[in-house]
Amino acid sequence: MTTSDDNLPAKTPILIIEDEENVHEVLALQAQKGGFDFVFAKNGREGIDKMRSAPPAGGFAAVLLDIHMPETDGFWFLEEKRKDPA
Repeated sequence: MTTSDDNLPAKTPILIIEDEENVHEVLALQAQKGGFDFVFAKNGREGIDKMRSAPPAGGFAAVLLDIHMPETDGFWFLEEKRKDPA
């Protein structure tokens, strides 16, 4: 079974890069209600690591990115992603 985009398997997860735990909790509840699968990262570094370790066939359907985070922010993530498109 596939989604409307035939390149993505059904229930391809969405990567959420967000440092606020309360946002994780709200999105997890919405995911459960809507049938979505979310993968959470607490900063840009963790987000890059999760993208690199994602299965190549599925990857992530989308990435929701917080820009203002401690340690490695959203801008850092975008720069790293541009360097390593995998």
